[in-house]
Amino acid sequence: MLLAVGLLPRTFGGRLAAVAVVGIALRAAYLYGPARHVAGIGDWYFYHWQAQLIAQGHGFVDPWVLLGTHQYRASAIHPPLYPLLLSGVYLLGGHSAIDQRSLGLVLGTVTLVLVALIGRRVGGDRVGLVAGLLYAIYPVMIAVDGDLMSEVLYSPLIAGMLLTGLAMLDRPSLRRAALLGALIALAALTRTEALLFVPFLVVPVAWRARPSWRGRVSLIAVAVLAGAVVLAPWEIRNESVFGRFVPISTNNATVLAGANCPQTYSGVDMGSWSESCDAPRTRTNEAAQAAIWQREGISYAEHHASRLPAVVLVRLLRVWDLWQPRRQARVFSEGQQIGTAEAGVAVFYVFMVIAVLGVADLWRRRVGGDRVLLVLLAPAVVVSVSAAVGYGVPRLRDSFDVALVVLAAGGLVTVRERIVARRRTARSLDPVSSRPAA
Repeated sequence: MLLAVGLLPRTFGGRLAAVAVVGIALRAAYLYGPARHVAGIGDWYFYHWQAQLIAQGHGFVDPWVLLGTHQYRASAIHPPLYPLLLSGVYLLGGHSAIDQRSLGLVLGTVTLVLVALIGRRVGGDRVGLVAGLLYAIYPVMIAVDGDLMSEVLYSPLIAGMLLTGLAMLDRPSLRRAALLGALIALAALTRTEALLFVPFLVVPVAWRARPSWRGRVSLIAVAVLAGAVVLAPWEIRNESVFGRFVPISTNNATVLAGANCPQTYSGVDMGSWSESCDAPRTRTNEAAQAAIWQREGISYAEHHASRLPAVVLVRLLRVWDLWQPRRQARVFSEGQQIGTAEAGVAVFYVFMVIAVLGVADLWRRRVGGDRVLLVLLAPAVVVSVSAAVGYGVPRLRDSFDVALVVLAAGGLVTVRERIVARRRTARSLDPVSSRPAA
């Protein structure tokens, strides 16, 4: 063991590279081992086939409609960025699902490095390296990076967003505000709920970064403008294709319809989502059909408002793995190996306990601790709000899992420092150990 420690690089960059190698090795072992033949229906098939259609020049069309009717029908059922990236993999020769899932080895490594940099900014080199190591071994993120879901791309965008938010607090500038807004928009083009980071990250960070109203408004305005510029091409495309405004994705309508119906307001799937709740299609225009589903979901919620508080509570318990955790790992882990998903639940609980120590340590800091928490806890707020409005499933917690490993790393380093301090105090008080050697 001592020899191995002696062989480790001495610089932060060198040690981070060693941690990254561990992360890649674990993800490769998972992807090409137990998860290689994971099968089942879900969004990951949609991404796989839509990426192929994009690469073949058909654009963003619905592969399910194509399979059922042999018609190329325009779609915005999912945000465009992840299938667009997968289409690049297809053009490079990655035609199979396992080829496209291998992209997670690259994106997972990017996220690991960004997580380590967040930890370094928050608590120094040791916290940064521990955060990177925790991300490397976290079963939840190993499964995410080996999956074919949008969280593969969402994770590094979230990590980049949090790092930019911390940098903006330390040295506020319009350039950093623009970068933060652009990253939020890119994340929203991957998962729509990322737009919630505007009120829950941009606004609080701008408020703390600048003392004057004019400075705060300028930061917020630049971030929003940069985000709007990034979103504009996709919104213009949707308007021209569907003839109406589509807020990034029509999937929000199916969420409302599937999360507000008899199956999800009571019984074993309470607080979840069910595809069977969506009424049969009556429109070929996807946006027009989405508007119908949206009205149906909102109408059901309004007519069953007395049930809504209990349903929202269960949604929140689900997204935080406090309701049917084992069943959720077995039923709702789309494209993930079940054993790894179950292990992820157990490790999540451990990390959450340790993270509490990290939060407490940051809160006790006289300078800057509350500012750091303003950034690192923003994903928890976004996750909770999106689950309360939509539905609860653990994979929608991805943005907080990125921040969680940083908080847990801070907690572990805090525990280590306290143990070392107590040992030193005990030695200084021990007359035998403090006596000089003869």
